[in-house]
Amino acid sequence: MLVHAYEAEGNITPSVLGKLDVGWQLPLRHSSLWLRTGLGVASGERDDPLSNAFFGGFRNNYVDSGEAKRYREVLSMPGFEIDSLSGRSFAKAMLELNLPPIRFEKLGSSGFYGSWIRPALFTTALTTNPESDAAKVDAYNVGLQFDLQLQVLHRLPMMLSLGYARGFEGDGKGEDEIMLSLKVL
Repeated sequence: MLVHAYEAEGNITPSVLGKLDVGWQLPLRHSSLWLRTGLGVASGERDDPLSNAFFGGFRNNYVDSGEAKRYREVLSMPGFEIDSLSGRSFAKAMLELNLPPIRFEKLGSSGFYGSWIRPALFTTALTTNPESDAAKVDAYNVGLQFDLQLQVLHRLPMMLSLGYARGFEGDGKGEDEIMLSLKVL
């Protein structure tokens, strides 16, 4: 749980954000199923940006030093532009299937090679402003991500990630997003 407050022009806007992830090992070796949930609420006016949480995108950079699977973060929503969805309160649930890695015997040379690639599939449901019929937004996505573990000079691991997601809003309209990211060191 995260509790924080923003202060601007003498106004204080507190908010609370919580998440809970639960996972299960599947009978297929090195595979798992996860339910990742998040809830949040803030005080303040709905049109005040400091009162809102903003969602969208895989949230990876092209060259990155952070976590490769950023689609798991509470504020990510692949299939939508970054920060295109917002709400003063929200509820989010993601179902994620991690499949076993495919290991490589010979992919590259002794100084630069791929060790394995691991696929993950996910689908997410997000509701913002559920307490207001006029401001409520329902959004969904379905996507996948492949992470390729690379080794440079036997000691420097890198991760090349490729992701695709399709986002849908309550009216059925959707957007496609493709993500390519290289995690260094």
